[in-house]
Amino acid sequence: MRHIKRLLLLILVIYLLPALASAGWWLLQNHPRNWREADWTTSGVLPKANADREAAIYIMSAGTGGLKGAVASHSWIVTKASGDTTYNRYDKVGWGGANPPQQLCR
Repeated sequence: MRHIKRLLLLILVIYLLPALASAGWWLLQNHPRNWREADWTTSGVLPKANADREAAIYIMSAGTGGLKGAVASHSWIVTKASGDTTYNRYDKVGWGGANPPQQLCR
């Protein structure tokens, strides 16, 4: 029984307290109330695609919307073939393995 209590305390300290702290911090921040109010413009993190002729692969991640954004992030991959003047963005949409990654924008 003593080992179970220690295990539960360890789980509380490692997983639950940081998640609750993150959610509390999220609640204190200024953020859009819903996805319609979010800023959907480019972040400007990537260089202009036509500024360099070399191939590139970028792995990106950002917080998700809503309260789940306190503990979750969305990841995507951006690629550019050698000589291309545009980026290709690939997102994994949905859960499970049945849905292959989808190219959402070019």
